[in-house]
Amino acid sequence: MGDGDYYTPDVIRSIRHDLWSCVGALANQELQRATWGLVDNPYYTYVEFSETFLDLIPDGLEKMVGRGILSPKESSILHRLYLAVDEYQAPNSDCYDHDAILGDPEWRTVVQTAKATVTELIEFIDPSELTRIFGSIRKI
Repeated sequence: MGDGDYYTPDVIRSIRHDLWSCVGALANQELQRATWGLVDNPYYTYVEFSETFLDLIPDGLEKMVGRGILSPKESSILHRLYLAVDEYQAPNSDCYDHDAILGDPEWRTVVQTAKATVTELIEFIDPSELTRIFGSIRKI
């Protein structure tokens, strides 16, 4: 089975939805502050937020362009955020000390990069696609 067989329009739409959702979550420090570390939902942790985003880009952004998942412009915009998330190191290497991460100026830089990514994406992605994912996106 080649890439063309797997990357159907429905699969591409699903990956894009998940990717934009991750970008929105990374841009929303209020969501992070309210949810990270909730015992009843392990998704809401720094590790899950960052790894979910990075895992959506397993072969790199260029491959996503080649597969028709992203446009070259989208890839360029996401590149800065990808690097910021990938290079971030939690204080004291403790990925579960959410208070330290949320208070870390380096993490706030990642959040600001995610916000800038959302702002750039809003400018040219179909608003209906973004609205389905983010709702009222201008609140981020």
